[in-house]
Amino acid sequence: WMKVDCTNARAQLKVARGEDWEWGHQSDDSNALGTIVEVFPEQQTALVEWATGLRNTCRIGKDGKHDLEAPSNAKVDESIAFVGLEVVRGDDWSWGGHDPAASVGSITTVNFEKQTALVTWANGLRNTCRIGQGGKYDLKTPPKSRVDPSNAAIDLLVLPVEEWEWGSEVSGSMTPGKIRKINLVDKSVLVEWASGLRNTCRIGRDGRYDIRLHADQQPGAGKPPSAAPTLGATTTAAAAAAATTTTEVPA
Repeated sequence: WMKVDCTNARAQLKVARGEDWEWGHQSDDSNALGTIVEVFPEQQTALVEWATGLRNTCRIGKDGKHDLEAPSNAKVDESIAFVGLEVVRGDDWSWGGHDPAASVGSITTVNFEKQTALVTWANGLRNTCRIGQGGKYDLKTPPKSRVDPSNAAIDLLVLPVEEWEWGSEVSGSMTPGKIRKINLVDKSVLVEWASGLRNTCRIGRDGRYDIRLHADQQPGAGKPPSAAPTLGATTTAAAAAAATTTTEVPA
């Protein structure tokens, strides 16, 4: 499991209580999973809805605290499998090499009775994968550090992934580069490295990811501010819908 911060928090992410949780039993069950409804990067908080329907605002870096954890590079089982979850091949994968190991897919349907999940891969192929059937786990969640459309931002500090395939000048470097341009349609970014070299890097194109977050990257860099609910406050989905706030965007 990984702590949830502004670099990896996103709507629909499944989460559990983290090491800094101090809001009592608002999630009803210390082992229960909730779902992030909205992220507030400037406040370094996220609104979470728990299985009970209760909602509360949790810290994802505010005051150095992290109330939430999420699965990362972990086997996918019934407890975390849900439609839309992004996955990569797991340790028990034995279905051939239709895609490179780094290819990312997403769960389309879950069959809890059979302990399987149908996955659609980046190339359009589908596999029924085991999520506990026979004690086997074909899937795991992607590593938390990758850069994708949900966290890409101008001037974000990045490093090449271990599977970097665009030349030795950058491969293995621990000197960060900065994102200079973002193309969300193409799922790619232009990165300028300390050497002055520039590369167009994939952030999800064809299911590939070329760059990861630098360890010193500040949470929420490059993301716009938005109004967040009161920290730790408990509400319900119905109450939240009745209190919708509209923010004007400057022309």
